[in-house]
Amino acid sequence: MATSSIEPETNGGLLLMFKRVARLCLGFIWIYLGLVPKLLTQVPLEHDVVRRTGLYLSSPALTIRVIGIFEIGLGLWLITGFREKLACIVTSGFLITLMVLAVIQEPMLLAGPFGGMAKNSALLVLAWIVWRIASLKRE
Repeated sequence: MATSSIEPETNGGLLLMFKRVARLCLGFIWIYLGLVPKLLTQVPLEHDVVRRTGLYLSSPALTIRVIGIFEIGLGLWLITGFREKLACIVTSGFLITLMVLAVIQEPMLLAGPFGGMAKNSALLVLAWIVWRIASLKRE
């Protein structure tokens, strides 16, 4: 079936599905990033970067755990769909802030194959998709 012959209701349903999938993916990634590398395992480089920033609570380890819990909370918030535009703003701002602070201390984080710029760019694109589709007028 050609794209031009799809009914508007179907296009609206498709956009809604894209938004939900993007929001669920974004939420899952935040939950994973909070749970695995921050709560379940220890990543020495993360501890070193947090220590070097000097921006930590009583210890870098505690700060990383708090960030992990916060990231899991962000992921759950996104999955619920509650105030999704605000969730996109908060998660994007948090991501950019963490990225800037980390890269100032360890520029090689941008080149990391399991993080860095590629992952963060994908997260920002997912947040933009959710934001943009949520901004469309509902009929």
